[in-house]
Amino acid sequence: MSSPEKNVSCVFVRNISFALDKQTVEDAFGEIGPIRNCFLVKEKGQPRHKGIGFVQFAIPEDADRAVTALNKSTLGNRQILVPPSRYPPPNFGSHALCVICRGPRELCANRDAG
Repeated sequence: MSSPEKNVSCVFVRNISFALDKQTVEDAFGEIGPIRNCFLVKEKGQPRHKGIGFVQFAIPEDADRAVTALNKSTLGNRQILVPPSRYPPPNFGSHALCVICRGPRELCANRDAG
């Protein structure tokens, strides 16, 4: 049984190659099931992401399948880590995004500046 904080349809992805873009990550996870949202966390004022991101599936069971199938798999030239997310997925509505990095405001280092 999941805790109230855990979002069962979202996975946290670590160690993403800097050479990969959002579409590539979304395509890889999309092989598991339909994706609702994909977000790569970016460095303040930088165009490239920090090597971490969130993938939210439309079907919660697909998130579990992604953890099992993709954790420690190779994407690009790196072994990615896909633990179940302990955080709620980023709210992709513009009101919840940082105006500087366009990332989820609650996870952004720039949240006070935006």
